[in-house]
Amino acid sequence: MLTLNFTPFPVLYTEHLVLRAATPEDAAALSAIRSDARVNRYLERKAEMTHEEAENRIRRIAEETLANECIEWVIQLKEHPQMLGSICYWNIVTEADKAEIGYEMHPDYYGKGVMYEAMQRVIAYGFSEMKLKTIEAFPVKENIKSLQLLERNHFERDYDIDKYKLPENQAANTAVYILHNKL
Repeated sequence: MLTLNFTPFPVLYTEHLVLRAATPEDAAALSAIRSDARVNRYLERKAEMTHEEAENRIRRIAEETLANECIEWVIQLKEHPQMLGSICYWNIVTEADKAEIGYEMHPDYYGKGVMYEAMQRVIAYGFSEMKLKTIEAFPVKENIKSLQLLERNHFERDYDIDKYKLPENQAANTAVYILHNKL
């Protein structure tokens, strides 16, 4: 069974990136990302996020992280502090040693390897520090770039979607990807 402690917040580094906690200064970037139709194309959520809603989300995620319920990193380039996107573990099931990975990126950075690099580091953290045994992802089947990203990071598709008990309206459009800790 997982014993999680995200205090102090684990800042992660890669060759080109810093993965850090969100701050109030990220509200404008978060609002822009979450209001971009290209980002929301495959997501069922409000089409726009106001600056105030972004500030509230940053506060809520900080509280949930302090409670060890989830963890979300802002993705930024080492040389520039602007938020490019985010990556998180949520829907953590401590009894099963598993968590769901989620991610989003500003479209200006699509196809540049940023999310691939961030995901590699977050996966390593999940297995080595959090002691996860399984990481799950539930992308929309039509989001080919997301499916390819998961496959490049060695996730395998699980076609037995019924065992995940997804809502009926979601199950028809969702692919399930799994990554097991092989250590």
